[in-house]
Amino acid sequence: MRLFLEFISVALSSLAFSVIFNTKGKNLIFSTLSGVISWIAFTIVFYILPEYETPAYLFAAAVMTVFCEIFARVRKTPVTVFLVTGLIPLVPGKLIYDTMLNFTTNNTQLFFSNLVRSVGIAAAIALGVMGVSTLFRKRRKA
Repeated sequence: MRLFLEFISVALSSLAFSVIFNTKGKNLIFSTLSGVISWIAFTIVFYILPEYETPAYLFAAAVMTVFCEIFARVRKTPVTVFLVTGLIPLVPGKLIYDTMLNFTTNNTQLFFSNLVRSVGIAAAIALGVMGVSTLFRKRRKA
């Protein structure tokens, strides 16, 4: 039941951000789907290997980027239309909030612990997107 609720929440939040970013027509469906794909990929890896949180984000970002690149070519639309919405479910909002809360309350040990985790996750997401996008660009030029 929990996974079903997470799935519905991710789909609705991705849809809401698609609307906020003024996505129109069938692109709305594909951009919502990109968010769902990123969350499914993350959830699969994280439930199988819960001790590997950061690689789960890397994998999810890479899988989502592959689908976004394909969606962009099929829909003849810039990839960022799908990519930005697909990244929304991966953003570790609570972790970043906790990091800043620990900073403002002078809880130095938890601040640095959360900071390292936040930066690691952000780097993993960026690396996943950049790696796949680079491969698609090189393939197109070849």
